[in-house]
Amino acid sequence: MATYPWVRRAHKYFGPIWVPMASIELLDASGQPHGVIVQVDSGAVISLLRRSVADELGLSLHNGQRVGLGGVGGGEVQAHVHVLSARFDDNVALDLPFAISASEAVPNLLGRFGVFDRLSIHFDSVRKLTRIVLPRSRSGRRRRRASQ
Repeated sequence: MATYPWVRRAHKYFGPIWVPMASIELLDASGQPHGVIVQVDSGAVISLLRRSVADELGLSLHNGQRVGLGGVGGGEVQAHVHVLSARFDDNVALDLPFAISASEAVPNLLGRFGVFDRLSIHFDSVRKLTRIVLPRSRSGRRRRRASQ
């Protein structure tokens, strides 16, 4: 089970708030891991990464499927979807879709599509922790690697 502490952040209108975060590793084309901090966001349809993460992983941004992503304010961010190998800890590794923005002005997010339907995500607001767990297989064992 991967467990991640929440981070306290200042909010312009609401003062300090707690934000669920996770530290994941994304593999580049040569299989080398790169650590990325993401906000675990059950309101985000798809996981999102800043342009600098694509550069760090050696990805060509425009090779992925182009999508427009909207937020609460109705603005649209252009991004390209790539499937990346992500590791949460030694027991949780998945190939996940990430929309990669051409902008740095977006947060790194872990969203629902391809993630929440394959992992158990537990938000513990009392302890300020997020737990990410692979569900048990029919045999009762936890799967070591989940494929897409």
